[in-house]
Amino acid sequence: MKVLNLIKEFKRLQMKEFESIKEYSDKLIEIANKVRVLRTNLSDSRLVQKILVSVLEKYEATITSFEKTKDLTQLRVVELISALLAQEQRRLMRCWRRPDVKCRRCNLIGHIESWLVDSGCTNHMTYDEKLFKDLDRSLKSKVRIGNGEYLEVKGRGTVTIESCTGTKLILDVLFVPEIDQNLLSVGQLVEKRFKVMFEEGMCLILDSSGNELFWIKMQKKSFSLNPFEKEQVASKCQEGMTSMQQTIMKLMA
Repeated sequence: MKVLNLIKEFKRLQMKEFESIKEYSDKLIEIANKVRVLRTNLSDSRLVQKILVSVLEKYEATITSFEKTKDLTQLRVVELISALLAQEQRRLMRCWRRPDVKCRRCNLIGHIESWLVDSGCTNHMTYDEKLFKDLDRSLKSKVRIGNGEYLEVKGRGTVTIESCTGTKLILDVLFVPEIDQNLLSVGQLVEKRFKVMFEEGMCLILDSSGNELFWIKMQKKSFSLNPFEKEQVASKCQEGMTSMQQTIMKLMA
């Protein structure tokens, strides 16, 4: 009876939204070890299959890669978990820090999500379904990212970004679960009558009326918008502008 209960628990277990790969895999391995102590076989291949079908959708890129390049019947548990941990770590490295906020990406206090201002992408994109105010799932297509890989688009909608000045809406954002970075398309911003200006290692974003929204400092040759950083709200940064930047702002307003 004890073995049956453990097997039922094993079958029922699904990765929770805010669990880490280590937390979830530890649960599965613990159950498997308990079953084996009771002299019942729970094979590694069964563990692999369980992980493949029960982790969160945001790990689909790693799973798809294994499906295309590996014989899943020969895949070891430790190899699969290591790959998922590596993808999770890449996500964590892209988080911003704030001491009183929980990140939707990694569920850790002190992180919040950022948006990369990208002049190379043609569409806004996010992996996080929870950011959408509305989402049309009927749109199905593929989008090509910087490394040449094609990722599946599973919808399009309006995203809400909470900032220190209130809620901002971004229209026509693609839902791409496999992407590991939120992207703001410069081309799409300009198309929607926003103004985007790059000057002296800074990026200034204004709305269609010329109101300053964000003032983003370049870090590691990229511009990452962190909506909760007061330093990135343009109206609070004008004291630090150079005279050239102030002049250009007046010309653009």
